[in-house]
Amino acid sequence: MEIMNDETAHAEFLQGALTKAGAKPRPKPTFKGLQQADINAFAGLSQVVENIGVGAYLMAAPAISNKAYLAAAGSILTI
Repeated sequence: MEIMNDETAHAEFLQGALTKAGAKPRPKPTFKGLQQADINAFAGLSQVVENIGVGAYLMAAPAISNKAYLAAAGSILTI
């Protein structure tokens, strides 16, 4: 629940920032259908999802001109 709440807060922050910048953010993904057979498969999939998220933040950083948003994105990235 803690991780889900953190991710929801991150998504809401980003949607708000993008909306203020005049963009139309996509809705938060549902992540349905990601059940795994065992803990090792879960850990492997988790690593893939985390790496995608980190990559997205790193690639977007140069496009963020608002320093407050860049700082916020940087702090989310490290979580």
